[in-house]
Amino acid sequence: MVRVLLGYHSEVVSARLAELLSDMKAVDLTGVVFQGGTLSSDLDRCSPDVAVLDMRLLLRAQIHDFTALKVRHPSVRFVLLYDYPFTRFSRECLRFGAEYCFDTLHEFTHLDSIIAHYNATGQLASPQHVH
Repeated sequence: MVRVLLGYHSEVVSARLAELLSDMKAVDLTGVVFQGGTLSSDLDRCSPDVAVLDMRLLLRAQIHDFTALKVRHPSVRFVLLYDYPFTRFSRECLRFGAEYCFDTLHEFTHLDSIIAHYNATGQLASPQHVH
């Protein structure tokens, strides 16, 4: 089982995303976060393999140094979500240091293949295995 922490800025959307994650094979949803201010302690408490986080949550929490978050939690793999259908946001997420970046509305289903690959190998799937 892959332990997943979900962090999203909207409680309504979080509930739906949590439901979708819970329906995925091999997912143990260890926590759902709405407030980014406790994200580092939530990562400590939930001890996820993968953190699926919303860019707005990070920005709202003023987590501008994502690298520091990654250094504090080196075993966690980060997938960032964004709400805008523009490729520049994907580039921004990658610049931020995420292993993957997805448009929440159009690409969320890619998480299933990433998590299945992680469950089988202990590593995130390379981008060519996602689509």
